Amino acid sequence: VAILDWRGQGDSSRLLKNPQRGYVRSFRDYTRDLEQFFEEIVLPDCRGPYYILAHSTGAVIALLASPSMVNRVRRMVLLTPFLAVPDLPVSISTVRRVCAVFC
Repeated sequence: VAILDWRGQGDSSRLLKNPQRGYVRSFRDYTRDLEQFFEEIVLPDCRGPYYILAHSTGAVIALLASPSMVNRVRRMVLLTPFLAVPDLPVSISTVRRVCAVFC
């Protein structure tokens, strides 16, 4: 098991002076962190197969990084990623109802 604490989250260092606030210029910074984590920690020290278990911010990062992880990660379990869908042709309540039917 290898665990990554995202920059600006948990006990990792902050990019802002206020320790209560997390900040990153772009979520692409997080995906680069994940790729670097795989290159420097996971691949040299952990045998595959590889799986990602992520929650909230980590789930969004895993989704963004998934194209580069396609040949490395066998499966991802992503819990409650916070997602917003711009210009959605239906209301979010309609999306919830449809999802509830399929669940």
